[in-house]
Amino acid sequence: MDDVFRRPQEPYTRELLAAVPRLDATHRPRPGSGEPVLKVRGLTRTFPVLRGTAFRRGVGTVYAVDGVDLDVRRGETLALVGESGSGKSATLFELLELARPEGGTAELFGQEPGSLGKAGIKALRRRIQIVFQDPMASLDPRMPVGDIVAEPLRTQGVGRADAGRRVRELLVQVGLDPAHAERYPHEFSGGQRQRIGIARALSVEPELLVLDEPVSALDVSVQAGVLDLLRRLKEELGPAYLFVSHDLSVVRNIADRVSVVYLGRTVEAGPVDEVSAAPRHPYTQALLSAVPIPDPERERKRTRILLAGDPPSPTRRYEGCRFRGRCPLYVELGEGERELCDGEVPVFEGDGVACHSPRVRVGVELPAGGGLVAQFLPQPSAGGAPSAPGRLLLPHVDTAPGV
Repeated sequence: MDDVFRRPQEPYTRELLAAVPRLDATHRPRPGSGEPVLKVRGLTRTFPVLRGTAFRRGVGTVYAVDGVDLDVRRGETLALVGESGSGKSATLFELLELARPEGGTAELFGQEPGSLGKAGIKALRRRIQIVFQDPMASLDPRMPVGDIVAEPLRTQGVGRADAGRRVRELLVQVGLDPAHAERYPHEFSGGQRQRIGIARALSVEPELLVLDEPVSALDVSVQAGVLDLLRRLKEELGPAYLFVSHDLSVVRNIADRVSVVYLGRTVEAGPVDEVSAAPRHPYTQALLSAVPIPDPERERKRTRILLAGDPPSPTRRYEGCRFRGRCPLYVELGEGERELCDGEVPVFEGDGVACHSPRVRVGVELPAGGGLVAQFLPQPSAGGAPSAPGRLLLPHVDTAPGV
């Protein structure tokens, strides 16, 4: 197996290995400038927990989104990442409702959607579009793809002839044959269907494109082609991307900035190269350590930061830091720092970290006893001066260099 990875003989095998996204990618982030096209502060969204059949009654609340902050600047790609159930997709759909949020504030292009009338909402919808995760489920199987791509144009009042010309342009732009506009979704591959979804989203020339796990359902080689397409379209057309993913290697290859969400709340954000190289929140460190390496020898030598237990229930609101029950640093903190974690919610501001005692992982060393020890550099926290540098015993720490 090692020979296949190290010295692949067939061109197809080499292409597959080259297509695997990596954390050490050479993608150069280009953060946007100017006013954000999307500005979110303290976003909250809850759902009722219902019981019963004929007579349903509320027995609780799910706090799906409970304090998300993010900015998407013009022309940049912001990745929203987190494990399953962290609130990523719930955040997207709360924003895409273009209504007054349940809690917090959301501004699109400097406007609060909840304050706009029908005409204002219709104009705003043209400026923001979405590409869904499942390309088959998001395309109407009864419609030819030409009509699918033209649907947003007709909703905006574009005539049939103009829409037809625009559809042909879009299919060429995403790498499809315009002669296939009369075919139906089931006649295309998964990657081609996702390209159709991208063409539909681009039909009205949006300024913000929301992508909900757009490559997670695709094979690795097809995934690479779609990511290349998204990069090219961004360079040619200039939209901002809000890119949702649980795969940090994909994020490293396409994003300019990253925002990490845990249990409905933003815990860390910043330029993607800085967050990848020196994550400050222990949750971000655990996510990065879970990214596989396409090298069997290095993969065998590494272990991962496995967080204790399961994520807390989203049906409860927790005092203090909601990550402390799984945090590998919590047990090593002093009494005063633990009390701060227990009683006070960490504050998140801008490109930073919501942690009372953040530590940057600066390296890993092997002690005489053979265990794994992570070296951490303390950072100033909201509680005052940082604690002393620590050597935290971790049974699951990445020892592979360059990851």
